[in-house]
Amino acid sequence: MARGTAEKNEGRWLPNLKATSGPIYHGIVEALADDIKAGRLKAGDSMPSQRDLADRLGINFTTVTRAYDEARSRGLIVARAGQGTFVRAVEPIKRARDDALLDLASNWPPIVPALSAIGEALSAIGSEKGAQAVEYRGEAPDPASLEAGRRWIANIFHEDVGDRLSISAGTRGALIAVLSQAVGPGGVMLTEALTWPAIKAVARLLGIKLIGVEMDDEGILPEAFEKACRTHAAKALYCTPTLQNPTGAVMSMERRRRIADIARIEGVLLVEDDAYGQLTPDAPPPIAALAPDVVIYVSGLAKVLASGLRIGYVVCPDFGTAQQITERLRFTMLVPPPIEAAIATRVILSGAANAILNEIRAEMKTRHHLFRTIVGNTGTKTFAGALHAFLTLPAKWPRAEFLNALSRKGVRAAPSDSFAISPSDAPNALRLSIGAPATADDLRQALSVISALYEGEAAFTSGIV
Repeated sequence: MARGTAEKNEGRWLPNLKATSGPIYHGIVEALADDIKAGRLKAGDSMPSQRDLADRLGINFTTVTRAYDEARSRGLIVARAGQGTFVRAVEPIKRARDDALLDLASNWPPIVPALSAIGEALSAIGSEKGAQAVEYRGEAPDPASLEAGRRWIANIFHEDVGDRLSISAGTRGALIAVLSQAVGPGGVMLTEALTWPAIKAVARLLGIKLIGVEMDDEGILPEAFEKACRTHAAKALYCTPTLQNPTGAVMSMERRRRIADIARIEGVLLVEDDAYGQLTPDAPPPIAALAPDVVIYVSGLAKVLASGLRIGYVVCPDFGTAQQITERLRFTMLVPPPIEAAIATRVILSGAANAILNEIRAEMKTRHHLFRTIVGNTGTKTFAGALHAFLTLPAKWPRAEFLNALSRKGVRAAPSDSFAISPSDAPNALRLSIGAPATADDLRQALSVISALYEGEAAFTSGIV
């Protein structure tokens, strides 16, 4: 390994590149990391200027610039305007392996030990039913599946929704059925100015025009919602009141009631997506539990139990609407596969689903603490239980440049413009999934890279000349 020769005179550090293999800039960074780890350089020590180091090593100035950029992104050094460059930390940040992408773009719940119950359920179903476990005859959901769904939803609504329930192949399948019926081609639907990207794709598929509505820290602004209803003759509002995607916002009880009142007065259907609601039991009840007459409620298991368990539950205002949605789901083959429905039924009725949910909540509490410890509160929005956090970038870091720098370090994140109804109006921000990394150590590594980049100087990477 290349080692530096950390001299006593401040700013006179010089790496030994004789043992370096590969790019020279990489050797400089590794020598720096080695000297910090060994204690030959300490936090606050002054670094030589890039021009001075290039002259003393007899190498190109741009090579040293690239090395310093890399060292800053790894959290080894920090530049202070008008003062120079200094060693940032005693312990360097471990770089992500080139072949090991740390994905903070996909929003999935963490894997917890209690998920073994799903494997056990699958084994038991196979033993009991054999090939019948995967047969499909286009029938309505069996009574056991409906009972499991009602029991699961009762945990959220604190009441039995009775015959108002339909079951779908995930929430996306449910929304295709609901929106094709409630809005239809050429119809206008309102949604948060920043919203789940899939709903934009669903709207395009169905020929629905989406209009973004202004938000604050609680989500949809009532005044903006009321104005948009009258301006655009909207048929529906799609929203996520609890742990909104991507901002993580949670509507207060008062806000939920105001939104419901406006919908009722304006004759607009609320389509409430409660994908994340069960992750934060302290949130107010769903709007659908407060105003069932104006809401179609959709939730699922993929975001709160296991990413591959694509079961969605739809609660309608009345039995007749539920029957229409059920028929539409059957006709479009958006009902859940029998094996997935059987797994969901078994884990819910046995109580295993609640055990999984409790372990995920506990794991997310640990991960939120990790997030706050490493990233801090500056520029961030996240709420207890959320699988994601929203990070507003400083002006020095344009969103695309920050994403490129993250990618070079083996970390992915989701840019705010992918959530925006009007991408040109998207804030300079990212959504970070803190639930998806396989382990807390993976999350720690990714967050350390993000924190170092956030605090460092922007390194512009355009290849256009």
